[in-house]
Amino acid sequence: MTDLTFNALRSEYEDLWGKVNVAGGIRSAHIHETMREASAIVAPAAKARFLEVQQRTSVPWFVTGIVSTREGGSPPNFHCWLHNGDSMFDHNGNPRRTHDVPANRPPNPACSWEDGAVDAYTIEGLLGKLDWSPAFVAWLLEKFNGWGYRLYHHIPSPYLWGGTIVQKPGKYTADRVYDSSVMDTQIGGMALLAGLMQIDPDVKFSTPAA
Repeated sequence: MTDLTFNALRSEYEDLWGKVNVAGGIRSAHIHETMREASAIVAPAAKARFLEVQQRTSVPWFVTGIVSTREGGSPPNFHCWLHNGDSMFDHNGNPRRTHDVPANRPPNPACSWEDGAVDAYTIEGLLGKLDWSPAFVAWLLEKFNGWGYRLYHHIPSPYLWGGTIVQKPGKYTADRVYDSSVMDTQIGGMALLAGLMQIDPDVKFSTPAA
């Protein structure tokens, strides 16, 4: 059985991050979009909401910004659940829980986006975690999105590495529908992290205990 724990995968993530977090790590065709999306994350109104989630969960604000962008688009969409990007409201404007995986979250949909983010991190077991590193961010993002690219197609997940020199062709074009010829055009979470580091000194890491 494949070991998907952070300790088992840490060195791989550190190696890939080392290739991305350098000049040329983000493909030239994707630099503009990467920086546009990173700038939307650090926009004052959005960053304030990510900081509130950080205060309530200890998950770094920039991680929430990246997850929000990957799940709900850019600029950050505060009408989508952080869990998976599902709309927080039905066509009549009534609050509704998620329908995709993880389904039926949060328990009470008549809550704020921030409350929903806390619920998403609660079910991931992240509340109060204080040790963070780029490698752990990568592991969390892959775990959050799912292990399908790794387990079944043996490529670096574009959810993390889209837009970087690490990315390889292959994309889930729909639930359980994989096309090995498609290059995902979305900016990956680790490309966003590299972009955020260039424009905001508040992006800070701590090293997990060995």
